[in-house]
Amino acid sequence: SSATSPNVLEYVVKGAVYTTYKLWHFVYGTTQDEVEKLTEKEVSPALLLKILESPDLNDKIWALNHSTAYLPHDLKLRATIFALIDNKDYNLAERAINTVNLKVTADDTLQLLLVNKFEKGNYALKKLLLNKLKETSSLSVQAKKMLAQQLKSLNGELLGNVLDIYKKNNVRDKETCRIVAQL
Repeated sequence: SSATSPNVLEYVVKGAVYTTYKLWHFVYGTTQDEVEKLTEKEVSPALLLKILESPDLNDKIWALNHSTAYLPHDLKLRATIFALIDNKDYNLAERAINTVNLKVTADDTLQLLLVNKFEKGNYALKKLLLNKLKETSSLSVQAKKMLAQQLKSLNGELLGNVLDIYKKNNVRDKETCRIVAQL
């Protein structure tokens, strides 16, 4: 053992440099990975809801990254995740949007929730929401109508994205086609 370097004195407990070193490695080393693995084994909608209450952004993002499988079935988790899309934090909103997996489920309710968020979102969120809606294999009638009602207020890229969604889903009903023709 030697004298403690003056460079680290402000970061360690006086007289306990070795203990501080061991504790730091205990918390930030392999133990952290083990805790995460054990947490993943116990993941449930209730646990995810608890983690989403955390003030720490990294905790919330971790929970969102592990929520996709539970989103279609757990209404409380769904409501909490969709509430995060209103958040001013773009990264958190982006993660919440990407929690929705329309490739696996063509859930009309999830589509409508996304379109409702689209109506209220800023430009960046609208782009994310439309990209998510592009994933669906079957656009619901109500989502199609709600998007059609907004076509006149859209321009540029957003308008093109909605039209791409219509094209992908082979939208050919008279009402929607009339609105598109009026553009």
